[in-house]
Amino acid sequence: MKKKKIVRYTSIVFLAISSLFSCDIIKKEQVYEQGSTPIPINPADSAKPDRKVFLEIFTGYKCTNCPAQTKEGLEGLAASKLSEKTVIMKIHQGFFAKPSGSKFKLDFQTQVGNTLGTKFAILGYPTGIVDRKQFNSSYSVSPSDWRSKVGLVPTKADVDIKISKVYDATGRNLKISIVSSLYSNTINKLNASAYIVEDSISYWQVDDGVDIPNFIHRHVLRDAFSSANGEDLFAANATKGIKASKEFTPYTLKPEWNDKHCEIIVIITDAVTGEVLQVEEAKVIE
Repeated sequence: MKKKKIVRYTSIVFLAISSLFSCDIIKKEQVYEQGSTPIPINPADSAKPDRKVFLEIFTGYKCTNCPAQTKEGLEGLAASKLSEKTVIMKIHQGFFAKPSGSKFKLDFQTQVGNTLGTKFAILGYPTGIVDRKQFNSSYSVSPSDWRSKVGLVPTKADVDIKISKVYDATGRNLKISIVSSLYSNTINKLNASAYIVEDSISYWQVDDGVDIPNFIHRHVLRDAFSSANGEDLFAANATKGIKASKEFTPYTLKPEWNDKHCEIIVIITDAVTGEVLQVEEAKVIE
């Protein structure tokens, strides 16, 4: 009788262990959680480039709430690892960006930045715009929502951007060009825009009611190579697989800009909807 019990218990243990290990045996057609609907993989998507997200932050050096709220929004992106795919451009625009007094003499405003502020009807600061998409009939996204809205952007892009540049440090003359490939057919025309941003500018900033003399301003829009609407790149109804190139008008960096901290940002937009379909960045001096 004792021997039969031992055999019985051994069989039960063996079956239990076998059932546990069987859960790890996953067939190719079953790579999804039990009870969920499998998402079919489109082979065409695997060839597409990773999509980056363009976050334009409208701010001003006299905006007392901007430092803390911007930090909160960017920390939210970092916590979700979304900052790795996000390209940031800060646009000093509006009432809080106007120079005044003995401290705030340096003007961070730009013609293209003011045009964009008007175009997107920016009223509150800081405000973010995610890939120039509208959410609930508004472009403005508060910092607390940057993470959720960036997370909605598809992971793959229908177009890529490769930036080439030639920089003459003596004359501070910068030439840039791009080559772009299509991974899906287009319906509307696609445009390209290029910007110059300067990072790590030490200057005044109002922070929670206190004037900070050596605040580090990051990703500051300095100027554009193109108009606010960009320049023609792909025609409407273009076929996937084709390439297009664009050489922008050369630009001479201002003497007061630190060229070692300057970067180029290039975006490709749908000419009808205005949505940013891809963004890329490159340092002026590697």
